[in-house]
Amino acid sequence: PIGTGSLTIGAGGTVDLNAHNFGDATQTSGTIPSITMSGTGTSASTLATLTNSSTATGVTVYGGITLTQNGSGLYDIISQATGATLTSTGVIANSASGTPTQLQIGTSGNAGTVILGNGSTASTYSGGTTVAYGTLRAAGNASAFGSAKVTVNDGATLDVYGYAIANDIDLSGTGVSSAGALQNTNTGQGSVPTL
Repeated sequence: PIGTGSLTIGAGGTVDLNAHNFGDATQTSGTIPSITMSGTGTSASTLATLTNSSTATGVTVYGGITLTQNGSGLYDIISQATGATLTSTGVIANSASGTPTQLQIGTSGNAGTVILGNGSTASTYSGGTTVAYGTLRAAGNASAFGSAKVTVNDGATLDVYGYAIANDIDLSGTGVSSAGALQNTNTGQGSVPTL
């Protein structure tokens, strides 16, 4: 794995995990490295991006992620190349100032599956989530997507994966490969509020 210390992704910066985990499952809570995404919110060129360009090997981010992007219509970005998965098992939170922060899933060049969820603690970012490309899947917690609306763009998919998601949901289109913009790929019963 990579990540023996915490990491800040600056405005306009991209970290490509390239088939490597960030952190390790054997690290204790006090030693798991975290990631701060420091997009400035002033333009598309000043976003912070975390991605995995590998199409064959999925990766896991074990530590928490702090978002700072709160510009109108601009989001910090987590993306995964088509063919593998990027899983974040830590809590995703607003910045220390408490300002609501926003998260985008996927880019036009990286439209794979991003899995968010912590088994014991809800994510607390509160500016909303946009699934721009690819698939966003819940794991470990029904509050994996923070507390605000999840917007699914045309051609993207939200997979509730057996969880009762409480976020308001705004769906467009028919999903990835026209297989459905809202899916439940787990055998357990999942749900969302009335659309």
